[in-house]
Amino acid sequence: QVLEEAGLVTVEKGFEKKRPLTVCRLTGAGRARFVEYLSVLESVVRDAAREADGDAPQPGGARLKPA
Repeated sequence: QVLEEAGLVTVEKGFEKKRPLTVCRLTGAGRARFVEYLSVLESVVRDAAREADGDAPQPGGARLKPA
């Protein structure tokens, strides 16, 4: 409900053959926010991979080398 109120998704509730059916869809704004989130997540993964490879400076200027 929070995402719907924020305009990020639409929610349609109904029935199909006497069974409840709920369909959730991203809105244009929701799609844009999701792409933005993926970009941030990719950056976090890149930074973590760089640090794991020893490319990121460590405290005191030391660098970790892979074993």
